[in-house]
Amino acid sequence: PALMSSLYLEAEVQPEGASSTPELRDALLSACEAVALAVTEDGLHYLLPVLYAAGAPKSAPHVRVASAAVLTALFAKSEQDLSIYAAQAMQSLLFMFHAPQPPVVRAGWAALDAIVKGIAKERYLLHVTFLREQLAAVGDELRDALSIAGKPPANVELPGLCLKKGLAPLAAVFLHGLMSGSPELREAAARALGEAIDLTSVAALGPFVVQITGPLIRIVGDRFPWGVKAAILQTLTLLISKGAALLKPFVPQLQTTCVKALSDATRKVRLCGAAALSKLVGLSTRIEPLVTELTNHAGNAATESGVGYAMLVALGGVLRGMPKPVSEPLLAKCRDVAAARLLVEDGGVDLAAASVLGALGRWTDVAELLETVEAAIEEAASAEQHESWRVQLAEL
Repeated sequence: PALMSSLYLEAEVQPEGASSTPELRDALLSACEAVALAVTEDGLHYLLPVLYAAGAPKSAPHVRVASAAVLTALFAKSEQDLSIYAAQAMQSLLFMFHAPQPPVVRAGWAALDAIVKGIAKERYLLHVTFLREQLAAVGDELRDALSIAGKPPANVELPGLCLKKGLAPLAAVFLHGLMSGSPELREAAARALGEAIDLTSVAALGPFVVQITGPLIRIVGDRFPWGVKAAILQTLTLLISKGAALLKPFVPQLQTTCVKALSDATRKVRLCGAAALSKLVGLSTRIEPLVTELTNHAGNAATESGVGYAMLVALGGVLRGMPKPVSEPLLAKCRDVAAARLLVEDGGVDLAAASVLGALGRWTDVAELLETVEAAIEEAASAEQHESWRVQLAEL
């Protein structure tokens, strides 16, 4: 502690009046590393808590930076087996990711990156759940701090993940879990990736979009439980929202993946597919075939009601999100199919159909839509179904 309290690795965290030359700085750092590396296996449980305490928020910024630097050296150069201490060290460093001082953030990230690179890849699976939990705790702590400061906590970005390669250490662990873990661990890894993406800025996410998207598409297409597929689709939706421009090469694969999900046996997967498709349509260059496919499935009387509902939900999302209209005949077909589905009071199909008609208002003549709705109301009333129309009209 005495050595670290005098070690100023970055000028930004050097207290006013403190003097430090490059020679003194290097000598102090070498001394800190030498002391840490000289500790035997029996002494590690004394040394590491000292380093964790030095890296805690209550410590001076320059001491936190020094603590991270010593941890980096210890895990990189020690001849001891430090694998059992990796989790606690990573926890300590993750909580530097939202420090007010950029040097502390950078030091915490550099140490975390070094520790992850020093762990054997087959051991990454042991850290997926723990790192996900700690990332959530750090995110919650940052949101609480922003709320106390009077800043809205929406769209929170974690400074450590917004560095140039900020996502690298976490992405390495979570992607390995996604590709190699049990079904339960794959689901946790997919959700962890989504949670990390949510805390990352668009600029910092860019270099990782391709690296993350490929494995997600491969795994969601395999025969895994619905929880894995739903988690992946939700993460893909986040990726589409944040990394849109870089995802263009993947659009055909993503579109096929999302449409396939609409026919899944599980409602959650179907709805996740519809949500992803509504975001993806803004990037698609083949909107007409997509709308045609969704309309045909939705209008097919043989389509199971749960699948039909998902098709209509997806169709409504696509109609709202597409950047330009499809052909007039196709819009008319969408209108006719949705009007016919208004009479199907099964699994929310009628409400989804009403939503499609509402979405069509962006691209077609409103008067024609109203005529279609009125005709459907008359037909429904004649079938003694008029009581439910208040809900559909509210949806429209």
